Amino acid sequence: MQGIEDAADRLVQAPAQEKLRRIAQLCIALSLYIGDIVSTMQIGVVLTLLERTIASIASSATTLPLDCVIEVLQGLEGQYIRYCQLYCAFEGELHYSPLSPNALAFNNFVKCDFATASMEIGVAALIARQMRIALNGIDVGSLANFSRLVWISPVIGSFTGDAWLKQIVSSLTLSSKGLQNSEHELTDFYWVTVLPMTVIENLVSGTAASIAFLPQFQVNPCSTLATAVSKTCHWLRRGHIDPLTPLGAMYWRPCIASARSGLKVPSGKGGQEHWHNCAYVASSYCGVITGGEDGNWQLTAAEVDWSFSFDLGVNARQLANAYLADCYSGTAHWAMHKHLVFPVALSHIQGVPALCTINHNDEEEPIAPHIEAASTEIVQHHGQDCDTIVYRRCIGQGTVLEYIALSRAFLNPGSTPTTIAHWLK
Repeated sequence: MQGIEDAADRLVQAPAQEKLRRIAQLCIALSLYIGDIVSTMQIGVVLTLLERTIASIASSATTLPLDCVIEVLQGLEGQYIRYCQLYCAFEGELHYSPLSPNALAFNNFVKCDFATASMEIGVAALIARQMRIALNGIDVGSLANFSRLVWISPVIGSFTGDAWLKQIVSSLTLSSKGLQNSEHELTDFYWVTVLPMTVIENLVSGTAASIAFLPQFQVNPCSTLATAVSKTCHWLRRGHIDPLTPLGAMYWRPCIASARSGLKVPSGKGGQEHWHNCAYVASSYCGVITGGEDGNWQLTAAEVDWSFSFDLGVNARQLANAYLADCYSGTAHWAMHKHLVFPVALSHIQGVPALCTINHNDEEEPIAPHIEAASTEIVQHHGQDCDTIVYRRCIGQGTVLEYIALSRAFLNPGSTPTTIAHWLK
């Protein structure tokens, strides 16, 4: 553990040109250490160290080259997600993180406090900022590669929807980009929403657009493109979006007034007025924008100035069928709660909302009746020339067990896939 702490200190103190080498060293140390973990306390020490390191790097984001800080934070956040998932497996509940939702936009395995308009920068915001800079040399109406907007986590990257999304956004038509002349009263982060192209076109032109087709005349902009796509798929399944409508995506920096942290009522009941979350899960945080009495919504001049949009080139049904392909499968490893996607293996973890899968009628169907609850039985296996393997037998939670068993160093080097599968039964 001391080696990990030293590696983290060297990363923070290293000059910009050295940080990429230092983050590689830290990630290697963390990957090796995971095989020695036998208690939640060990995981907690690593999580605290990573939280402190992420906050330190994020605070210096404006002083480092953009490519450098994105690479470093992606490495840190990837390891943080890995250890948070391991915490869930050991402790049976989501980890609480002191980091802001903006710094946890890709993390489904933690809870966090309320969002604010002054949140520190996270990877999601930096990726959007990098994309906007890249668009300076691209004309509206031209094809552009937006694949950098989709970050595939080293832990949850097996979800094929992310890979498909990264592929489809690699060649899209840039439909608008603001001039970035004024940033008065804007946040440092970006929001993104996926809506019908007709709505996007009105918004980026500075005119009012009707959002009356959405529940309560409300749009829920997200921090990441993948989450925004999941939100749109949720609206589609609930019948609020025409399956054949062409879709577009819009990024913009919201005005501070639209993202402030005020509560709906002084008592705090009902949560925040301008933010929504699902059971305080970090990656679930999204904005709340309510249309007027006529259901219209209009960006401010500054928001238009700091926006960019593109045509996805697919309709809502095509988007949902491809992005949520795993959830349509009878052998799905993933399930949903509104705009969140979780491994089925975590369905019984405390803090994870009630999960659903998709039935043959494209309707959300609770997944709980289809899986067996976790057993409290503790199983021990004594293999020849290997340490004792102790794990909690979680029927129906093979994904987590597989993750633990295959990543821990005490597996017998001579074990075959057959024997490993036997241990996981």
